[in-house]
Amino acid sequence: MGLNKILFIENDSQLAAGLMQILSAFWHVDLIQDSKELANYYVKNGPVLAAVMVDAGLPNSECLRAINRLRLLNQDLPIIAYADDRGKLNVCEQLVSEYVNLDVNARYLIRKVSDMVELFRYRTAYKKQFQSDLNIRIIDVLSNVIEFRCMDLRMHIPRIKQFTYVLAKQFAADYSEYCLTDADIDLISCAASLHDVGMITVPESILLKPNKLTKEEYDIVRDHVNKGCEIINGISDGQNSPFLSYCYEIVRCHHERYDGTGYPRQLAGDQIPISAQIVGIVDTFEALTGNRVYRKPRTKEEAFAMVLNDECGTFNPDIKKSFAKCKDKVFSIMEHYTKIVAQNIRDQVAAKMIGGGLK
Repeated sequence: MGLNKILFIENDSQLAAGLMQILSAFWHVDLIQDSKELANYYVKNGPVLAAVMVDAGLPNSECLRAINRLRLLNQDLPIIAYADDRGKLNVCEQLVSEYVNLDVNARYLIRKVSDMVELFRYRTAYKKQFQSDLNIRIIDVLSNVIEFRCMDLRMHIPRIKQFTYVLAKQFAADYSEYCLTDADIDLISCAASLHDVGMITVPESILLKPNKLTKEEYDIVRDHVNKGCEIINGISDGQNSPFLSYCYEIVRCHHERYDGTGYPRQLAGDQIPISAQIVGIVDTFEALTGNRVYRKPRTKEEAFAMVLNDECGTFNPDIKKSFAKCKDKVFSIMEHYTKIVAQNIRDQVAAKMIGGGLK
């Protein structure tokens, strides 16, 4: 739909009739006569509001109240004051984006408003892209922290991301009724990188303990789900973002199981978001094949069979069918990252030898 509305704040609709008629040829034009109506109007129309036209002839208190409310709602929104005399701007002049006369030339008005709307659109898009880039950088930083703290999970997160993408792609092709788009798949696979972000709050004495955990220690580990949700909420800071929504539901629900035996809320069946179900199954497979201080890794064949046979919790039968079809791709991803890890180890050993670290 885009930015397609211009709002007039005007006590006398006849005063701005000429401006409204000019702009109505290119935008939907709305009128409110009291700035107290702004909040309700913005809730309904904020995403498509292109600019606001304010009568500079309003009493100073009313004009200021309208502009201040608009700035609280969106500090970048173009606010254009109009009057038959520039002298009427008074205290509003420093607060508005632009001023036009009531008898302004139609072509000039259209160009001026169009330029301001385009600048507003650019700023909005830039901020969204900046936030997207920032989220990606946050993911990279947090992922590296998780990897370094859990020494036995080298390349765990890149593998999870790739496994998730492959499975989600196959699942979407097999079951169109779930309505997973390519955009959803990209977001889910990226969000999967933060599935265990709450683990950065678990003490290393527990993470790297070579023996069986006590009940109290196990409870601390399980609480990484709640801690992870707190971290995601901190990143989102109130944003209504599809990406962050996927992050939250994956962090919160990827340890739930289809039969209700998971944690932390014992959700079952379709109560578990499909994104978390997908990440849950690949995370279980990855965990079985990875090194742990308390056990040796399973072979990829053993781990794959254990997941499909529900030996590590019950999973959605539809997702298991799609996962079975992904076997070759999943094994290929494993081999790829195994080679990378091996090369990294060789590079580290070589670096130590060159630096005199090995005697």
